[in-house]
Amino acid sequence: MAKQDKNEADRLTAKNSVEEYIYEIRGKLCEELEDFMQEEDRNKFSLELEDAENWLYEDGEYAERVEYTQKLTQLKSKGEAVKKRRHEFNERPGAINQFGQCLQLAQKAVDSYKAGDDKFSHLDQAEVEKVQKAIGEKQEWFSRMCAEIQKLSS
Repeated sequence: MAKQDKNEADRLTAKNSVEEYIYEIRGKLCEELEDFMQEEDRNKFSLELEDAENWLYEDGEYAERVEYTQKLTQLKSKGEAVKKRRHEFNERPGAINQFGQCLQLAQKAVDSYKAGDDKFSHLDQAEVEKVQKAIGEKQEWFSRMCAEIQKLSS
């Protein structure tokens, strides 16, 4: 009997998880996530959420825990991708700034070595040249990516 009660509790928890996710993501789709999903895809996903909600109260009312878990996984595959895009968008300026600072710091160390700073005298010329080359390559890539990002926001 206790096992049956636990299975029923697990089933209801899984069902509630699907319901909660539907409400949470639907509420965010037309607000904070709106800019991170194309309108056509957003409309399709909204319909999927509506279908999932209808299923939950109709055919899925007494479904097994596994079915609820599968439904939640299916919905999250789209919803979490949109959340990830928003997160990346919000974090990108800080990451860009930090990467640029790292490039500057590395270049400053190379410049100090070239200027004969004793603090860097233990470094090998060939290794410093490798670092200088890597900085140039990364700077070129960084500039290209920043230009691409700029095009996207225009």
